[in-house]
Amino acid sequence: MCVTIAPAQASRMIGKLEAGDTTYYRVVVQKVEPDAIFIRHQTGIAKVPLADLSPNWQRRFRYDPEKAKAWQAYQEARKQAAREKAGQAKATVKPATTATAASLADQVLPLFATAPAVAERMDLRPQYRELGLYAKNQGRRPSCAVFSVVSALEYQQARNTGQAEKLSEEYLIWATRKSLGLEQATPDNEDNLTGDADLGFTLTEVVQALRTYGIAAATDMPNTFGKRMAEIEGPDDALVADARARRQVHAYQVTGRSNDIRLARIVHLLNEQVPVVVGMAWPHYRTIARSPLISKQKPRPGAGHAVTLVGYKSETGKLEDAKFQFKNSWGPQWGNGGYGWITYDYLKQYLHSAVFLDCQ
Repeated sequence: MCVTIAPAQASRMIGKLEAGDTTYYRVVVQKVEPDAIFIRHQTGIAKVPLADLSPNWQRRFRYDPEKAKAWQAYQEARKQAAREKAGQAKATVKPATTATAASLADQVLPLFATAPAVAERMDLRPQYRELGLYAKNQGRRPSCAVFSVVSALEYQQARNTGQAEKLSEEYLIWATRKSLGLEQATPDNEDNLTGDADLGFTLTEVVQALRTYGIAAATDMPNTFGKRMAEIEGPDDALVADARARRQVHAYQVTGRSNDIRLARIVHLLNEQVPVVVGMAWPHYRTIARSPLISKQKPRPGAGHAVTLVGYKSETGKLEDAKFQFKNSWGPQWGNGGYGWITYDYLKQYLHSAVFLDCQ
């Protein structure tokens, strides 16, 4: 029941679009449904009800109030059927925080009991680019989990608020070290980091620090790359209080009895335009220096890395043939503008953990 947008129409930019009391600028329509359009605009992404548009725009998008009402009823019935089939599905994803479940979790959890629809292509990179959320470089610090979590959180925050804001990896590194009692200690491997040594925090440790200390804006605590992590100067009490209060963050672990199940749930999340942070065993960096495709390589013993999954593609429409696109934390010079690919088979064998985030 979705309206297909021709490529020329989809790529055409609308200078200004008024919807109720809100005006969007530099609008690109990504998808049209009977009751709403999904857009990218100057400061973020949004779902805009067709009922809020002018009659001219409603005619352009073929708005019919009766069809919109039927579409909404259909969607609600589909979600209700998924909830009933799920039964105890809420146990399949465990909140990584003690906060009340966010609305995003309520939206996606019922889907986890069903097989995902595997699209030919799902790609969040255009939204990341439009929001100015480029691939950052973690430098020599073993902080890939921090950068991956922040990457997903920046996107979700922009999705929910309509405004992109850079967040501080520096603050979250400090917070994670503090929560682990490492404020005055330096990891044994920090003095000897090379391009293939990417050890550090686990996703669970970073999420716990995020829950305890919140997150600061990058402008309040900019990243410094010349210092070791142990030399990061701690924020003052006022900044910590502001970071804790600025926004309520929820983090959820994607669980399952096998990685097949977890990967199916990850596809559900990506279909809902939710990036997923994953930790996995990692190959030698030289094996992906020229071609950023992780497929047949063998992981280095004890080597792990975290990245942010931002899409996938499958020419056959089968999950087992999918390649997942990830945003890395090695800067935009690596891979395809900071992005790479990883096959379903590799993740099935070497995926360790997966987390998605939401904020209010």
